[in-house]
Amino acid sequence: MIIIDGINSQSNFAAAQMAASFGPQEIRDDPLDWINVEKNSSTLLGDVSTDIVYVNYFSDGRVLNTTMWLLFPFNESLSTDRGQINYGMLIDADFNPSTGVDGVDYQVEISGENGTWTRKFLQWSTHGTFRTLYRNDNYTGFFEKQGGYINLDVDLSSIGSPQQYRVLFYGESFNEGNLLTDFTEWIQIPPPSLEIVVPSSVIEIRPGEERKIDIQLKSTADSETEVLLTSRQQVNASSNIEVGFETDKVNLLSQSVQTIPVGIRALEGSQSGQKKVTIVANASFPASSIVDQSRVLIDGEENDDSGGDGSDGGHVDNMSNPNPSDDSDSLPSSSAIPTNATKSIRLPHALSTKSILSQATLDVRVLSSISSLDSILGWLDKFQSLILFSLGILTGLIPWLFKKLRTIS
Repeated sequence: MIIIDGINSQSNFAAAQMAASFGPQEIRDDPLDWINVEKNSSTLLGDVSTDIVYVNYFSDGRVLNTTMWLLFPFNESLSTDRGQINYGMLIDADFNPSTGVDGVDYQVEISGENGTWTRKFLQWSTHGTFRTLYRNDNYTGFFEKQGGYINLDVDLSSIGSPQQYRVLFYGESFNEGNLLTDFTEWIQIPPPSLEIVVPSSVIEIRPGEERKIDIQLKSTADSETEVLLTSRQQVNASSNIEVGFETDKVNLLSQSVQTIPVGIRALEGSQSGQKKVTIVANASFPASSIVDQSRVLIDGEENDDSGGDGSDGGHVDNMSNPNPSDDSDSLPSSSAIPTNATKSIRLPHALSTKSILSQATLDVRVLSSISSLDSILGWLDKFQSLILFSLGILTGLIPWLFKKLRTIS
């Protein structure tokens, strides 16, 4: 069953267009990696049923289908036995950290308390206020008993059917008043790619020679990418080919193409024959800061907290809702703030994103070594035109010189 988030007042244009579609993807999240969001510190005291270890996701352009796999089997009585439990997704719908709350434009959350589960879909403003677009009390059908997973789907038309967006997942519980949350990495959708473009023709080289070629790195990531270049050969290859990069560490700008000069050298004694050399690019993304630590709002007023010790975790805090008549009575439980307090989303300073491993194969043909005679013949062949031109001039000058010498004598 597909749960439709959002309201029915979407424009005809938004309803007609499709978001980006892509096949099944998977990310891994380290176990036992909760964060105490009050202190912005790691902890091992989180509830094992909120520990996300894998997330599978795919989309047909209409719905983002996701499955969060948990370290410990899910039990519907969790919210009765252990207090409030939450599972959710934060969405950066426009890939813009300046909109919403530090980039978070929408939030989908399934929260359980006193044996009842509720699904909420919220929209966040840049001012830190939010409205409830959808709420389903007594929510069911998102898990299988002892199944160890949570299903969380989003109707993409409810967030404008974006062509590019980011999401992160979380599971959380309360422990002695502290909110202990397991965050995944930020996930770029559609998944970023890194392509290595190498020459399509075979590179011919003799032992002792070096050839210069160019390769290209093409990135679709929407952030700067750090790329480490390496090479490897067939395990049983005896070609002794060396690959030298002009630089093996590249800072690739977002959605850009960069050319890298590469030297291919066959060492002396290399056996002749067709060889394959693999170019490997390991791309990683810097930690993605999602909260400006100097921007802390207290009772609706901005306070410069840049000189503090950061003990509050650098979260966007205490954002008041100036419109009490708005449909915002349901505070996102990930804020860990009492319902009569001001409202916020609380996140750690930074979350990492996944790495990309890409590779391409060069075809190299090592030719036989040439003998001294072959070297001389090759030299003569190379300069044949110049030699013939010089002989032609000399042939024309000899009669003139001979006549000149006879006149003088």
